[in-house]
Amino acid sequence: MVSGDSLQSLESSFVNAPNFDPAGKHWQAMTKNAEPILKEYKASSSAKRKETRRVLDATLLEIDPQSLEGQVLAYLVGRLDEIDAAHHQSRSKQSE
Repeated sequence: MVSGDSLQSLESSFVNAPNFDPAGKHWQAMTKNAEPILKEYKASSSAKRKETRRVLDATLLEIDPQSLEGQVLAYLVGRLDEIDAAHHQSRSKQSE
Protein backbone atom coordinates (compact mmCIF):
# COMPACT_ATOMS: atom_id res chain seq x y z
CA MET A 1 0.00 0.00 0.00
CA VAL A 2 1.05 3.60 -0.46
CA SER A 3 2.57 5.25 2.57
CA GLY A 4 0.55 7.94 4.34
CA ASP A 5 2.65 10.78 2.94
CA SER A 6 2.40 9.46 -0.61
CA LEU A 7 -1.33 8.91 -0.29
CA GLN A 8 -1.83 12.40 1.08
CA SER A 9 0.10 13.92 -1.82
CA LEU A 10 -1.93 11.82 -4.27
CA GLU A 11 -5.16 13.05 -2.74
CA SER A 12 -4.12 16.70 -2.94
CA SER A 13 -2.92 16.43 -6.54
CA PHE A 14 -6.08 14.53 -7.47
CA VAL A 15 -8.39 17.11 -5.88
CA ASN A 16 -6.50 20.01 -7.45
CA ALA A 17 -6.51 18.52 -10.94
CA PRO A 18 -7.99 21.17 -13.25
CA ASN A 19 -9.46 18.68 -15.73
CA PHE A 20 -11.40 16.67 -13.17
CA ASP A 21 -15.01 16.44 -14.29
CA PRO A 22 -16.87 13.38 -12.97
CA ALA A 23 -19.69 14.02 -15.44
CA GLY A 24 -17.31 14.28 -18.40
CA LYS A 25 -17.24 11.58 -21.07
CA HIS A 26 -13.50 10.94 -20.60
CA TRP A 27 -13.89 10.40 -16.87
CA GLN A 28 -16.90 8.10 -17.30
CA ALA A 29 -15.11 6.05 -19.94
CA MET A 30 -12.06 5.78 -17.71
CA THR A 31 -14.04 4.52 -14.73
CA LYS A 32 -15.89 2.00 -16.90
CA ASN A 33 -12.64 0.77 -18.48
CA ALA A 34 -11.00 0.40 -15.06
CA GLU A 35 -13.47 -2.26 -13.90
CA PRO A 36 -11.75 -5.24 -15.65
CA ILE A 37 -8.40 -4.11 -14.25
CA LEU A 38 -9.82 -3.87 -10.76
CA LYS A 39 -11.45 -7.28 -11.05
CA GLU A 40 -8.16 -8.87 -12.13
CA TYR A 41 -6.21 -7.06 -9.39
CA LYS A 42 -8.66 -8.24 -6.76
CA ALA A 43 -8.26 -11.88 -7.87
CA SER A 44 -4.46 -11.72 -8.15
CA SER A 45 -1.92 -13.03 -5.67
CA SER A 46 -0.40 -10.87 -2.95
CA ALA A 47 2.95 -10.87 -4.78
CA LYS A 48 1.35 -9.71 -8.04
CA ARG A 49 -0.57 -6.95 -6.22
CA LYS A 50 2.65 -5.74 -4.56
CA GLU A 51 4.47 -5.66 -7.89
CA THR A 52 1.58 -3.86 -9.57
CA ARG A 53 1.59 -1.22 -6.84
CA ARG A 54 5.38 -0.83 -7.06
CA VAL A 55 5.13 -0.14 -10.79
CA LEU A 56 2.19 2.26 -10.43
CA ASP A 57 3.85 4.15 -7.58
CA ALA A 58 7.01 4.55 -9.67
CA THR A 59 4.94 5.71 -12.63
CA LEU A 60 3.21 8.33 -10.50
CA LEU A 61 6.59 9.93 -9.88
CA GLU A 62 7.27 10.18 -13.62
CA ILE A 63 4.08 11.82 -14.89
CA ASP A 64 2.43 15.17 -14.36
CA PRO A 65 -0.27 14.69 -11.70
CA GLN A 66 -2.30 17.48 -13.34
CA SER A 67 -2.46 15.66 -16.68
CA LEU A 68 -5.34 13.41 -17.68
CA GLU A 69 -2.96 10.45 -17.36
CA GLY A 70 -2.08 11.56 -13.84
CA GLN A 71 -5.75 11.81 -12.92
CA VAL A 72 -6.46 8.36 -14.33
CA LEU A 73 -3.54 6.85 -12.48
CA ALA A 74 -4.52 8.56 -9.22
CA TYR A 75 -8.05 7.19 -9.61
CA LEU A 76 -6.77 3.69 -10.29
CA VAL A 77 -4.37 3.76 -7.32
CA GLY A 78 -7.19 4.95 -5.09
CA ARG A 79 -9.40 2.08 -6.20
CA LEU A 80 -6.55 -0.39 -5.65
CA ASP A 81 -6.18 1.03 -2.15
CA GLU A 82 -9.85 0.24 -1.54
CA ILE A 83 -9.33 -3.35 -2.69
CA ASP A 84 -6.21 -3.75 -0.54
CA ALA A 85 -7.97 -2.29 2.51
CA ALA A 86 -10.95 -4.62 2.07
CA HIS A 87 -8.62 -7.58 1.56
CA HIS A 88 -6.63 -6.68 4.67
CA GLN A 89 -9.83 -6.23 6.67
CA SER A 90 -11.21 -9.62 5.62
CA ARG A 91 -7.90 -11.32 6.51
CA SER A 92 -7.94 -9.63 9.94
CA LYS A 93 -11.47 -10.89 10.60
CA GLN A 94 -10.50 -14.42 9.57
CA SER A 95 -7.60 -14.46 12.03
CA GLU A 96 -9.83 -13.45 14.97
